[in-house]
Amino acid sequence: MHREFISQSIKGAEFLHREFLRKWSKNLKVVYTGGGQTAGTRLFKEFYTDLRITNATPEGMPLGNDGETDEDVDPHQLLKRNNAETEETSTILVRGTAGSGKSTLIQKIIHDWATKKIYQEFKYIFSFKFQILNAIKHVTNLNTLVLEAYPHLETCLEDIWKDPKTILFILDDLDQLEQSYIFADDEGNDDPPGQCIHPHSSGFVPDILTSLIQGFTQEKVEEYFQRNVGDKAKAKQLVQLLETNDTLGTLSVNPLFCSVLASLPEWSQVGEFPILAMANTPVFSAYITSLLLTCGYHAQNYRQGLINLGKEAYKKIRDKDFAFEAHEVNQYFPIFTSALMMEVPSKDDRGVVYKFRYPVFQNFVAALVKSRNTPGMSLKMLLNEIYTATDDRFNIFSRFLVGLSSRRSTRMERALGSISPDASSSIADWIKECVKTRLSNLAGKMAQGKFLNILHCLFEFGDPQLTTEALEPMRTIIFNQCSLNTFDCAVLSRTLICCGPIEELDLSSCGVKQEGIRYLQPVLYKCNVLRLKSNQLTDDCIESLISIVQTNRSLMLLDLSNCDQDKHKRNEFTVEKLQARVQNCGLQREIRWARHEDTEQKDSKPDKASNILTIITE
Repeated sequence: MHREFISQSIKGAEFLHREFLRKWSKNLKVVYTGGGQTAGTRLFKEFYTDLRITNATPEGMPLGNDGETDEDVDPHQLLKRNNAETEETSTILVRGTAGSGKSTLIQKIIHDWATKKIYQEFKYIFSFKFQILNAIKHVTNLNTLVLEAYPHLETCLEDIWKDPKTILFILDDLDQLEQSYIFADDEGNDDPPGQCIHPHSSGFVPDILTSLIQGFTQEKVEEYFQRNVGDKAKAKQLVQLLETNDTLGTLSVNPLFCSVLASLPEWSQVGEFPILAMANTPVFSAYITSLLLTCGYHAQNYRQGLINLGKEAYKKIRDKDFAFEAHEVNQYFPIFTSALMMEVPSKDDRGVVYKFRYPVFQNFVAALVKSRNTPGMSLKMLLNEIYTATDDRFNIFSRFLVGLSSRRSTRMERALGSISPDASSSIADWIKECVKTRLSNLAGKMAQGKFLNILHCLFEFGDPQLTTEALEPMRTIIFNQCSLNTFDCAVLSRTLICCGPIEELDLSSCGVKQEGIRYLQPVLYKCNVLRLKSNQLTDDCIESLISIVQTNRSLMLLDLSNCDQDKHKRNEFTVEKLQARVQNCGLQREIRWARHEDTEQKDSKPDKASNILTIITE
């Protein structure tokens, strides 16, 4: 049933998308001159004339009269020319003088695709103009960029990403790109970059476009891991780790990072779910250490420069500023600049400024310096200060700061020395105080988001005893206004398992989906009341749910219904199939089935002494 539902949803999305692009592209803008007439529009079929594309070369496809004419190319065959033998397409560059018709050609391609005349091997076309992308200065991801342009795909975009070969990206007005390094070779690196980007990987727009133009599949990264570790199954696990973890996935296009990740001993010893035991701090510590060594870093000569850079990096996170003056960067750490940072043109008369190649670099370097140069009590004061922020700009920084302040964090000692003697104990006290005082009330999106970040900090700190001491008293845990990705679910599983019995766990409308249920299963075994309303759960989750109701004898209520306000997140079970499977699983207690409407006007929390398991469905 659920596969049929997804198939119908995808087909509906394809129709909506074609119709959206058909309406958008049906009119061709025309500029009238003379007679007092103004600009207007006409239908393509009334006005459009095919362009002449000539002289296909490895550098691109000049348009109009650029270059010598070797042959004419049918615009409808443009994407067929990249690889005639395999019919696979990577990247096509069309160039021509201003006004020669490049943008009009793009509009024609989109219109003909939408009306099913060409390129039907693609199910979706996503078109972007560089002048619009230039205005986005904050960290974002490909998923967000697509949804902002095509909001009608919100309910099915996750399924669309699963088949990337059916997606065509069109980028218009390349000459207006402010940062032109996206086509640059990775100098000094003999290995080709990994041909991948994850839709949820965070970064600045030029970084996202760089990875997008390089390619959009995970096969090359998986092949790279397989060659390094010699094991196909382990290679798939590493790819899964990068796909699920946004922070690590940002660097999946970096060969050195992939090499370091493949060589880490931690991930290979954790069994079936490597992501459950792979914190970000040790991975980045190993990577930055390797990067330092590659750049010829010598602690005695360059330590102060790194310290100064880290201090400035923190100030700019605090001030929401990501640009460094050229003289500052060269003064701080010239030997490391090319590895960590990049030149970008400034918006004013400052000329060239520098930014970290990835925002996560800036967070790690800032946290590294703070963890090594701040006494324990001052670390507590710093964490208390940044937790008053009403946005999430300090989240990654705080996780790295806590992870690097752990006694287990020793990889960076050679670069900056060891942590303060009281740093680890001060961080532990701060976490326990936060859980006890600030986060005991989880009503509201902000409170839930801060609690989630505390769990990430506990995960990075890597101390099971501290996790137990901090979380054991908690009995009610609510995330019904906080979106959870798969890595969040993994972190919840590794931390909440240290709680005592959980009276109620409310994960309504937080987007855990099937994969999240898979990782959360150990925690779900210890809940009395479990709310999974509106999480896009389908029949694929039934076996996991059966395991929970069979194993968890204390479970009294399992709510699988839907919230009226979150219709796009609906659970889509075949209720009859769920009921039959539960009744056949051999439970030695009574099952009471209730529907959503049966419980709306009454308290659905059952009597604790009851031996009846209530399952609420639609």
